[in-house]
Amino acid sequence: MRGGREADERYAYLAALAAGDQCVLSFPQGNPGSQRGQFPSRWFLEAATQLHGAPEYTSNLRAIGPVPWLTTVASMEDGLRTVATESAADIHDRDVEGLWRWRRAGMPMEQHHLAASGQLSRALNLEQGREARQLTHWDGDVSILKGRTRRLRLLDRPALSPTSLETWATCPFRYLMSNVLGVAALEQPEDVATMSPLEKGSLVHGVLESFIRGGQKERSLPTPEEPWSEEHRNRLRHLALESFADAEERGVTGKALLWELQQEAILSDLDEFLSADAGLRERFGVTPHLVEVRFGLPRSSGGEPGLEAAQRDIPGVGILRFRGVADRVDLDPSGKLALVLDYKTGSTSSYRSMKDDPVAGGKRLQLPIYTIALQNSLGTDVTVRAAYWFVSASGRFEIIPPEPVEMAEVAKRFDSVVGTIAQGIAEGLFPANPGTEDRNGFSNCNYCDFNTLCPSRRDIHWERKQADSRLQAYLQMQSGEADKAEGEC
Repeated sequence: MRGGREADERYAYLAALAAGDQCVLSFPQGNPGSQRGQFPSRWFLEAATQLHGAPEYTSNLRAIGPVPWLTTVASMEDGLRTVATESAADIHDRDVEGLWRWRRAGMPMEQHHLAASGQLSRALNLEQGREARQLTHWDGDVSILKGRTRRLRLLDRPALSPTSLETWATCPFRYLMSNVLGVAALEQPEDVATMSPLEKGSLVHGVLESFIRGGQKERSLPTPEEPWSEEHRNRLRHLALESFADAEERGVTGKALLWELQQEAILSDLDEFLSADAGLRERFGVTPHLVEVRFGLPRSSGGEPGLEAAQRDIPGVGILRFRGVADRVDLDPSGKLALVLDYKTGSTSSYRSMKDDPVAGGKRLQLPIYTIALQNSLGTDVTVRAAYWFVSASGRFEIIPPEPVEMAEVAKRFDSVVGTIAQGIAEGLFPANPGTEDRNGFSNCNYCDFNTLCPSRRDIHWERKQADSRLQAYLQMQSGEADKAEGEC
């Protein structure tokens, strides 16, 4: 077999068959969670073909008449009836069959001895909690810990990551899992088919940082009106090839053929970057001044000190300190205009909401925080603006927002949103917000490490929990209603 993993599974299957005098193969006819039918594996059909003496396919397997080697269980209830007339496969089967008979007799499930303790009791409590119109400890309410753990007190932190607050704004339950409970997905590099978006982003960021630093060291950076030279293009390509080799050594590139295609795409993006960068510098009249500007963080591996943490006095909360790394800071010749650029290598789709809300309901907080950090460093006489720059063909080398953000323009909305986030965390409120549903699933769940922890009908669950009055500030933050109301007064 071509795939090593498939070959291992095949050998394990054959070994299991050889280990017993009698073996039973089975497959589920349906998935109760997704409400979809299931199909037998090719190995199941292979065994059925041998037993029947004729080719068996998914299409005709269920049409076979009564034969001694095939037993069909029409439904879960049919399976429970079988347990009642024959012997249970295990203790679990016996318990479920007993519970089924109890319910068939019209007895309350809560009074069954299995519901008195153990897993069934917890499962019933879980379902009751999820069905309630109030947030419970089963679905993100840890308000019992309010004031009892530093993990809920943002004011006690030396510095906060903007992305952590963005996580709470996107889905508070995800914040609970990763930032409060410290849960993380297990890495399985052997299953990686292509370089992850995170690895790709780090690679591109590293290449661009080295490229700009090299230009600064050689004093070869172009003026705002000058394009990059052919020598610059060759040097950028050389840096990219070095990074490709490093990624291969670290084993993060995935399958060889797909990696080749990805390398070509990255090289094409980097080449186009230089043309787009020339247009950007000419438009804003700036040239690169700083790269990888660290603030609120320890010294870099090279021993370079960073800037102080960005501080903001949030009304009703207090002074919060933020940390981060600004990818690039450009200055105009007068030194009075600074443009902070945050490179992005993905799609622009999730940033479109910034057109109507500069912080996207709390999901985009980095730009205002970058302006605070750089304003403190450059001085109040410098105008500091910031924007996301999508440095790939998929992002069309677009700048979002088209007119870079200045803190004075978004201060009111920023303070309101960050205040809501800080208070929600302090109160211990972490509901699961799946976002909108499209053909790929729920927008907040597609790349979430905790996707499998949430119920399949999470949209209904979220709609029900919105009745909890404690979540109204969060809901208003998402829609921007609170700030609209303030503006009408």
